[in-house]
Amino acid sequence: MSVFDPLGLASPVLITGKCMLQDIWRSGIDWDETIEADAHKKWLKWVNDVKKLASIRIPRCISPGHTEGELHVFVDASEKSYAAAVYWRARLASSILTEIELNVTRKIFWTDSRTVLSWIRSDPRSFKPFVAHRLAELEEHTTVKSWRWVPTKLNVADDATRDPPTHFDETHRWFHGPDLPQKRRRMAAGNCRKRTTDGEERSCTTLTLVNKEDSASRTKREPILELDPITRSTARVLQAIDLFRVKRKVNALKHKRTATKTSSDPTWKHISKKAHTPAQKDKRRLEENDRHPLSLNCDYIRRAETLLLLEAQKCFGKETTHLREGKTVTRRSRLRKFAMEIDENGVLRLKGRIKAAKDVSFTLNRPFVLSGDSSIAKLIMKHYHERFNHGNHNTVMNEIRQKYYITSLRSKLRKSPTNVNCRINRSLPKMPSAEGDLPPERLRHHQPLHVYGVDYFGPMSVTIGRRHEKSGYSHA
Repeated sequence: MSVFDPLGLASPVLITGKCMLQDIWRSGIDWDETIEADAHKKWLKWVNDVKKLASIRIPRCISPGHTEGELHVFVDASEKSYAAAVYWRARLASSILTEIELNVTRKIFWTDSRTVLSWIRSDPRSFKPFVAHRLAELEEHTTVKSWRWVPTKLNVADDATRDPPTHFDETHRWFHGPDLPQKRRRMAAGNCRKRTTDGEERSCTTLTLVNKEDSASRTKREPILELDPITRSTARVLQAIDLFRVKRKVNALKHKRTATKTSSDPTWKHISKKAHTPAQKDKRRLEENDRHPLSLNCDYIRRAETLLLLEAQKCFGKETTHLREGKTVTRRSRLRKFAMEIDENGVLRLKGRIKAAKDVSFTLNRPFVLSGDSSIAKLIMKHYHERFNHGNHNTVMNEIRQKYYITSLRSKLRKSPTNVNCRINRSLPKMPSAEGDLPPERLRHHQPLHVYGVDYFGPMSVTIGRRHEKSGYSHA
């Protein structure tokens, strides 16, 4: 199936296919792989729309030469066809004038963007080079007076930059244009409104007054994030959720309101608005003092760690989806060189090669995979950095990889001293180590050769003429 459309008459349908093809390639899929289900449905729908183009018949224009008339150009822009929808229409108008032999008395360009109109009516030198060059190009082919505003509902160019129309046939407004004479009064009111300069970019200098503060007052307000407090706080939240669920379930079983039993739940105590007596206050104070916090077992700690890991692994959503579906990771993925698996908790792990080793923990053979840019990974690096007294990078890396595999770990650790409050690395210069005392024998006053030792030296080489001989060892 092929489409021959040099005039762009089928653009509302064909542009959708081009944008769809761009989205498929941006997803990282290879040429020999199957596209996703959603993209496949959109592709089949687009193919059906293209097949309907065969039923459209465009009548041939036959007119006498030197016919006078107006040339109207409608322009529009969207996120998927920004440059083509705004400036390509201006070039198309200039190319039409060179090809046809009609006497065009007036050129009118229509757009539904007031921002574009304000840009055209402004000085191009007040914008950045990208916008300024295109505004200068518009000034070469058009004039400011030839640009008009049109409502979005009447802009036919909107059909090519947005979703394809549902019923695209010969009666569609794409082939006949909008009904402008009936809406001329409304559009004139829109063109006479006060011009705005939304989006205009001007160079300016901003002066900011900063109050100088000491580091002590600043550190009191800044929250200090640590790995252990976050893990324990998350575990406490999980523990509270379980307690609330159990209490709600028990209360629901004990008391159930029916048609014959209309009394309220006895577990809810009646709130008295009377003032408490001193004895009641003392009793309540003693009850509050007898309360003890619940202990936090290891199960909640593990659940909290799993929850934090799942939150940190959301950046690997495509990889996780491919592994669950039994597919391979795409070539553009950062984890394409590794063998991975998903455990029973849904956490992404790295497959190791030391399964046969004895006395090796499961996490060492299957470490958790984390991105070096995630906040959890930064807290882990900070935790191990402080745990091992701000040691060298090799020590910290070795300890981290006992449980986690963090991408770009070495480069992230090189930047960690600027992010971690290293009290040792940023302290005063280290003092030289104290030397030991000299032995007493070296400090006593004796006659020469009173203390002596035996030492061997050699071998000695003796030269006799051109011959070299080696003698034995000697001692003194």
